[in-house]
Amino acid sequence: MFQKYYHANNNLKRSSLVEYEKYKDKMVWSNLLLNELEVLPKKSSPIDLSLLKSDIRIFRLCVDNYNSKEDKYLYTVYSICKCLLSEYHIKNIFGALSFDFREFKSFDALNLIGDIHKKIPFEVNYSQQYLDFKSKFEYILSLYSKGIDFNEIALRRNDSLGELIKKRLGYLSVSINYLGEVVNISNTTRDIVENGFEKNFVNIFSHRGESYFVVCSNLLKK
Repeated sequence: MFQKYYHANNNLKRSSLVEYEKYKDKMVWSNLLLNELEVLPKKSSPIDLSLLKSDIRIFRLCVDNYNSKEDKYLYTVYSICKCLLSEYHIKNIFGALSFDFREFKSFDALNLIGDIHKKIPFEVNYSQQYLDFKSKFEYILSLYSKGIDFNEIALRRNDSLGELIKKRLGYLSVSINYLGEVVNISNTTRDIVENGFEKNFVNIFSHRGESYFVVCSNLLKK
């Protein structure tokens, strides 16, 4: 469960955003194991994003079988990707989802004020069940708990590893963001449309036991 990462570092002193930036700058230069890079795609997206056309598509998914916010979010991500696998006749898909991760083994970010959401990579396979997907994602979270952050490495390192990770991040097919529980579906949808997003960007929000996801393109056909 995601909760296993929470409240694990209560003995660490409270930190500031300045200290957090120093921590990130230090950790991007840590060595990575080869198997830790396997969570990133090795080849370009199987979906030709250049062919996508602007559109507004809204979908609804029942998630009242899940109690936690994290499960509702993750199950929606999983379901979206299973639809993409079916529609595009592909075996797996890589993406990144926005996640408010604060559970580091050597840094206390629990009390930091401000937005420190990370774009965390994930993969969904055609034959994968939800719990398997969730378990793999928790493994990826465990990498981040050690201080690994692929986006920060790509941004801050100008060596061969930084360039490799930047290249692989460019292969991600879909980017997903969770807006949380909302009161008014119509207002939230209108705000999403007015803000405008990339054609492979999916905004998710929840309302009374159901998830809604909005895409500003024909990425999802049905």
